[in-house]
Amino acid sequence: MPPVTQAEYHRLLRAYQPDRIVQSVEDVSVKTRVGDAPVLPATVIAAYTDGVKRPVCPPGCR
Repeated sequence: MPPVTQAEYHRLLRAYQPDRIVQSVEDVSVKTRVGDAPVLPATVIAAYTDGVKRPVCPPGCR
């Protein structure tokens, strides 16, 4: 069976789980010194198509 395309995946989400579609993510600002690696926040706030905003983290985080 061929894999699901991105367009098919979004159609399925819109039909069956519209609360799982991220509409936008709040901007993040990070300051660091030259030579130091930036430290990114563990989570960011995502706005979903159903109007809910909640923190999300990258895949693999807990």
